[in-house]
Amino acid sequence: AYLESFYKFCKDQIGGITADVMCEILAFEADRRAFIITINSFGTELSKEDRAKLYPNCGKLYPDGLAALARADDYEQVRSVAEYYGEYKVLFEGQGQSGGAAGGEDKTLEDKFFEHEVS
Repeated sequence: AYLESFYKFCKDQIGGITADVMCEILAFEADRRAFIITINSFGTELSKEDRAKLYPNCGKLYPDGLAALARADDYEQVRSVAEYYGEYKVLFEGQGQSGGAAGGEDKTLEDKFFEHEVS
């Protein structure tokens, strides 16, 4: 909930360049969390409805991408959602079925999100 509140505060009260930069950072973090929550929920007893309640209601995925993630049943469906967002599509390239490194790739999905975040 703090991500949503901080995003709203930056957007509605701070404004300007600071808001632009902070909203971009917060949107990325919200989307990263939504992807990771979805992937980590596979094979657990967490229902799709409960999973959707855990998503931050901000970010580039909000609302359509989050709705698609909420319906996802496996990693390939998550990757399909990412395909619609160029920034995230590249992060999923070369990933295995569970977000781990595939083939000659030695970076996990988390590693790729982190690298994108700090670059």
